[in-house]
Amino acid sequence: MAAEKKIKFEDALTELEDIVAKLEDDTTGLDESFALFEKGSKLAKVCADKLTGYERQVKIVKTGGGKSAESARLELFEDEGKE
Repeated sequence: MAAEKKIKFEDALTELEDIVAKLEDDTTGLDESFALFEKGSKLAKVCADKLTGYERQVKIVKTGGGKSAESARLELFEDEGKE
């Protein structure tokens, strides 16, 4: 699992898309399908974890009522599911 954590998000997503295509192929056998499913599940978790981490780092520009640049400020993104 440690190797999957170091993979770039885009690479993990591309690999996941390839796995889905193979799983949709009628010629893929049951043993290979199961192995692909397991790997795909791990990659999906890696992607979700990375997105969650990035989401926490996103900054949102909020305006203080006016439209001027001076009234704008950056705030850390807050998860809507909290509290």
